[in-house]
Amino acid sequence: MRIQISVFLLLVSLSGITQPIKKWKVEELVRYIETSESTIVVNFWATWCKPCIEELPYFHSITGSYASEKVKLLLVSLDFPKDYPGRIAEFAKKNNYTAEIVWLNETDADHFCPKIDSSWSGAIPASLIYNKKSSFRRFIEGQVKSERLDAEIRNSMKLSTYPKAIPDPVGAVNDFEGIFTMEEAKTLDGLIKAHEQRTTNQIAIATIKSIVPYSSLFLYSLDLAKSWKIGDAEKNNGIAIVICTTLRQIRIQNGLGLEKILTDAETQKIIDEQFLPEFRKGNYFEGTRKGLEKIIGELEKGIGN
Repeated sequence: MRIQISVFLLLVSLSGITQPIKKWKVEELVRYIETSESTIVVNFWATWCKPCIEELPYFHSITGSYASEKVKLLLVSLDFPKDYPGRIAEFAKKNNYTAEIVWLNETDADHFCPKIDSSWSGAIPASLIYNKKSSFRRFIEGQVKSERLDAEIRNSMKLSTYPKAIPDPVGAVNDFEGIFTMEEAKTLDGLIKAHEQRTTNQIAIATIKSIVPYSSLFLYSLDLAKSWKIGDAEKNNGIAIVICTTLRQIRIQNGLGLEKILTDAETQKIIDEQFLPEFRKGNYFEGTRKGLEKIIGELEKGIGN
């Protein structure tokens, strides 16, 4: 009895939290998610996963900023059995993490992954944002940028957007800043239309002078893509390229149907290597043309093979 009590006290002291880390089967986790009364952000991670550890701080801070909306963060550890609960609890204490942590007591990914989402390959980090009341469900495999996490939480609660800040589209190339000549816009338009004919993917370019009252280009781009209904509704195969020279920023917003072909990391690489070098020289058309051609090339890999 003394040994059991000593072990229990050790676990509590290691965790730095009032409750020991729970051990759940996937069925218990699914039941917990589906009965949550407000938005729940479920993050699948492990202490040995570097990308997981990198995103955990802003998962805590962003979900914490919605405390008044009762947004809940649940950290689901996929650590090895030998690391439960000691290493997990020690990690949580070291980083002062206060979110609820559970350890998933499963070893067969073919069993538990489909119960969370049919698209999950088992890779981590992975996240699920769910709100039963609004029927919102978004599963994301891979690291989630802080701006996207913030946007998805807002979407789950149907928080206000600002449709008046988004102009109506005038075509595939919407140069509201006036950074392209008519011939340049025509060239970009031709590339986009030819790609759509070959693939059915839809691409829209927008140059915007101001995103006020939005706080970030990410949120603005997300709403613009939705408002303009870029891409087929079922295929979700649209891409919005939003350029704001006033902010000196560019955002490529991929439809969910294209994210496995062109990930956020890949689009960021295209921005860094194709768009920005020319933009820094004031060559907005050349940067946009090179970036657009690279996007189209990536999306069309394998066609005709």
